Amino acid sequence: MEEKETRLLLDTFRLKQIGFEKNENLKYETTYGSWKPVDSHIGEEYIDHEKIEEIENNLKSVEDLIEEYFSIDPQNHLEKILFIIADFGKGKSVFMKTYAAKLAQKYAEEKEGFFPIYFNLRNFKQYLNTDHLGVINDYLLTEYGININSDKFRNKKYVFLIDSLDESGELNQASIQAVISSVKQIQNLNRELYRTNRLIITSRPFSDGLKEVIHIHKPYCLKEEEREIPHYISLYGFKKDQFNNWLYDTLKKKAPHEKSKLVDFVDQIYKDIQSQKKTDIYQQLLENGTLQVSELRRPIFAYMIYQLILNNIDFLSVGKIGIYLSFLNLLTKEAKHINDPHYKISLQEEFEFRNLLHATAALWMYERHNGNQGSLKKADLCRLLDGESKYDKNKSDKEILQDYANKGATDIQFLSHSYFGENNNTLHFQHQSFAEILLAEYYLKIFIKFALDENPDVDEARARLSLGKPTEQTIMFLKSLLQLLRETAIPDPTPEVIEKRKLLFPFLSSIAISKNNFLFSPAMHYDWYRNCHFTPSSTEYPRETLENWYMDQEKINKILDLSKKIIESPNFF
Repeated sequence: MEEKETRLLLDTFRLKQIGFEKNENLKYETTYGSWKPVDSHIGEEYIDHEKIEEIENNLKSVEDLIEEYFSIDPQNHLEKILFIIADFGKGKSVFMKTYAAKLAQKYAEEKEGFFPIYFNLRNFKQYLNTDHLGVINDYLLTEYGININSDKFRNKKYVFLIDSLDESGELNQASIQAVISSVKQIQNLNRELYRTNRLIITSRPFSDGLKEVIHIHKPYCLKEEEREIPHYISLYGFKKDQFNNWLYDTLKKKAPHEKSKLVDFVDQIYKDIQSQKKTDIYQQLLENGTLQVSELRRPIFAYMIYQLILNNIDFLSVGKIGIYLSFLNLLTKEAKHINDPHYKISLQEEFEFRNLLHATAALWMYERHNGNQGSLKKADLCRLLDGESKYDKNKSDKEILQDYANKGATDIQFLSHSYFGENNNTLHFQHQSFAEILLAEYYLKIFIKFALDENPDVDEARARLSLGKPTEQTIMFLKSLLQLLRETAIPDPTPEVIEKRKLLFPFLSSIAISKNNFLFSPAMHYDWYRNCHFTPSSTEYPRETLENWYMDQEKINKILDLSKKIIESPNFF
């Protein structure tokens, strides 16, 4: 093999590493799925936990489903696209990368068979895709100097693994069809001789145009009641035994960060691991009401739970939104000086970082709305961090980055940790759900800040909310946050309510701190936060502040009143 080919295969092989941090290499569990009708509801379906075993026994590995699809008319795949659909956190990208790595290793060893090309549509607009072979050809030319139409490369058998259609830009029918058209052009390599290349695309479900593109690209058809019904592959996520096995195998390789005074739940798990007894954590979380079947199927939740157990955090009673908040609180606390084991972050800094993340999530949403796939330039984050007015408008991105390098660039180092991946000074969220939960906090922050202002500016609040169309998951997170906020606003808190207040304390404190904050609330600062007494080395939230909680029913009513005024406002943004 020539050097360019070897480099591409090696990069593809490296995709098999699973994790959000550079030193993580987490275990892969076989990905399972099933055929689902295109014309049914595309998205999360309710599953009766009493029927879990029966449902999971009928699943097939996604690799087998792929072979099943391409075995139909096996000598002609030119107009075929196999769609793999699943909502957030089900393991679409992990499957695609692991599958690509497996094929790359096999090809490198045997010098024949399918040659995998993995491409994430998050990067769609970085490539010109102007010639007759589209975006994939331009990607290979730009990144590897490979002309796929040359004699060396044209005559291979390819599998094109195209990830994240839902992150390709605007989610409307015209934009999606343009993206699919560009991707499909790679099948023009030689329509006479090379007709068996495979094209597979993953996506979250979305409403405008997804069903249409599946229909017109020869979907897998099953006969039902004498009719041919088009289907796509629906990813299931983790089976029950996979959830337990993955957590057990992952935790036994790593001791908890805090070995003394482990909370009961964490302590019992590690005792079971030491005695080689496998705890049924899945059933515990289900019976305790912490998570439902739909969440337990998502590998992203298994990862969060792994991190929370590792960090000795008691999350049993906090539910789904509590797990997300605990995870974000953990990452916010650890991220900035991740490479400095002796640095102890203060709570004040932690809350300042949360403000920065809210602003970044808002910028991410704005960029997505403008068709930029939510990628964030480091220079724009510097501008966001210090405010545009502090910068010479004529300064280039390079000059701004140099200014920050001269200051140590610690805030940008922070942004490059677990939340973010980086490519040539451009950042992206490692998992879209991180952006979505932060964006939900940003939306709630707007409601709280303006509701508490002495003279709320309804039009400005509306404008701040108008960043683009939020995903279904963002709205789901926002509803859960609102519910949690209401549950904390009671006069005589129980121990359970105090734990819920702890979850929201970093978020509410961030509103009362001015640094990195375009939604600073003077009312919350002077009436509540400035009375918080903790030293720079404090790790616990002040008990008196948790008991004398700022949010009460009167303030909840103010949020409701503001919401009503925003909805009824005659102005439109």
